[in-house]
Amino acid sequence: MTIQAPKTMPDIPAVLAFLDPITSYFERLMSIQAVEALYADWQPDGLDVWLVVNQATESDREQIYSQELAVLQAFPGLGLDTRIVDRAKVDLIDIDLMSMDMFLRFPRVVHA
Repeated sequence: MTIQAPKTMPDIPAVLAFLDPITSYFERLMSIQAVEALYADWQPDGLDVWLVVNQATESDREQIYSQELAVLQAFPGLGLDTRIVDRAKVDLIDIDLMSMDMFLRFPRVVHA
């Protein structure tokens, strides 16, 4: 398998540079409670990201896209395509996310 990632800076290890955009996006999304999981897949032109949300409001979606823009500005030249899947409206079984390069779950308090 060939991993496509942004070019690294000479002083920074490749693994760190490879993870930087994803960890940055994850950290930026932490405060948005509707976001439950992030799936990421490297493509030749950047990252495809699928966000699993639960009952996201219009405000939540605006915040997500604002954070996507912030990541694009922080990593010039990075392609970033974000898709939002609301598990309250879509059956996740119908979406194949198992082939993604990475999966990150957001720590959320579950209420019974």
